[in-house]
Amino acid sequence: MMFWQQLILSCLILAITWQHCGALQPSIPPVALITGATGRTGQLVSDLLLEQGFHLRIFCRDEAKARELFEAKNSKYSQQDGDDGEPCVIEYVLGNLNSMADVKAAFQTSPSSPPLTHLVFLAGGEGADYKSVNYYGVESVAKLAIQTPSIRQIVLVSTAWATRPYSIASLLFNTLYPETIPMASHYLGEQALRRAVASSNTNNPSSLGTDSINKINYVILRAGGLNSDDRWMNKYPEAAAMGLTFSQGDTFTFAGIAGRPGMCRSQLAKAVLAATTVEGGYTVEVTGSGPTDWKDSSVYQTTLQPDDEQLYSKESSSGALISVAEEEEVFGIHMEAVQQLKATAIAATAAGVGFIGTLGFVRGLISLLLLDAIILLLWGKIFATRQVSS
Repeated sequence: MMFWQQLILSCLILAITWQHCGALQPSIPPVALITGATGRTGQLVSDLLLEQGFHLRIFCRDEAKARELFEAKNSKYSQQDGDDGEPCVIEYVLGNLNSMADVKAAFQTSPSSPPLTHLVFLAGGEGADYKSVNYYGVESVAKLAIQTPSIRQIVLVSTAWATRPYSIASLLFNTLYPETIPMASHYLGEQALRRAVASSNTNNPSSLGTDSINKINYVILRAGGLNSDDRWMNKYPEAAAMGLTFSQGDTFTFAGIAGRPGMCRSQLAKAVLAATTVEGGYTVEVTGSGPTDWKDSSVYQTTLQPDDEQLYSKESSSGALISVAEEEEVFGIHMEAVQQLKATAIAATAAGVGFIGTLGFVRGLISLLLLDAIILLLWGKIFATRQVSS
């Protein structure tokens, strides 16, 4: 055999061998650190991530509950066992978001484990300590996420109307939970995440220019009108057959589709999954009854506008993501709105008593209802559109 023939044959054998060995190498799966996985929306999101080949690192307060919910799925999706004989697709990290030591532990993976690639923040919900979870908790994980080189995607579930302290939704939740001021906490948590990512992308030289591979991407999903699946699908079958509605600027009206019919948890979970592949940084409102298929993440590039990174790249003089003065201002604005609502309600009640005493029960009640309608109309026109920031 001639020299050149031998050389070509050797190269072919080497190429085939290399390709075969590469095929035998196990691919590194995406790994999501997820908070709120044991909640109603969190379970749906976790299922979708597992179906897409994700490994999960579940940060939870109750490990027994988490294992009860996920161990069957852990066994189903695992392809190999860990050293202790347990499936390794799902890991559990016990801790609280209000403990920085616990949060740090959640980001520390073993050398034998695949690195974290995604952060999905779903913690919170009705009755939670919103200030500790949705503000300080988001701030803590954001700081650590930007220090974790392997994390390139962050998805945060927030709420519509977070920038509108005079909206009906904000007034309702802030009045119910005045100690933790939910809507202000959501807004400050959003700001902390935006600023952390902007600071990382701006200050990290490898993130500048066209090298988008090394930039951290994020999507803040402000859910509007969230409902449980069964009740919602039975009540709004037409909406259940539709897609998602996206908006920006926190412009959903409580009397519009975001208030009723809103969206179900399965729709939000699918929106979260789609957001895990988005490039850039976006803050968007999402609800149901829209034309966008949940799988169509191209809406971010074709229709929605990315956040202006320059607006969030400056830290406070103390080096904190949120200054004490800004925190106090935002909480103050939201609580001022609650106090104004209470004062208006007291005045309307006094007027109602006067109407009934002067005009009689029926005519007085009618007059009171007319007065309430006028107050609501004026409130919606004058106050409800006031924003902290969009």
